[in-house]
Amino acid sequence: MLNHAARVQTLLLLPLIFLAFHRVLWNDFVTWDDGLLITGNPLVQEFSFSSLRQAFTTYDPELYIPLTFLSYQMDYAIGGMHPFMFHFTNLVLHTLNAMLIFWLMILLGIPSPSGGGLGRGGQRNYYTTS
Repeated sequence: MLNHAARVQTLLLLPLIFLAFHRVLWNDFVTWDDGLLITGNPLVQEFSFSSLRQAFTTYDPELYIPLTFLSYQMDYAIGGMHPFMFHFTNLVLHTLNAMLIFWLMILLGIPSPSGGGLGRGGQRNYYTTS
């Protein structure tokens, strides 16, 4: 279980991540790989048992990403081919991953960055779970 300070730090982390990256929500798709993976991919534009099976059973030898395609299918089902929904889902997933890494650091006892990692008396601050 996380201690009170760790819970407060986690709650502060969430809006900071959104504040830092919220501008991505109004960006367009990029020409690098969005055409191949999203806008030009008929698999993304269908959400059915057949398309789910196809996402999990077929793959490009360089890229097997069925959960990504499932996410894209849900984004398309909710928001169509508008980039906002795709970017919003990506921002939420990356924010949750950052929080998971933060919690993992706490559970592993990695030194806290507060105060340069030094607490009272020059001792290292560690996240605690009690």
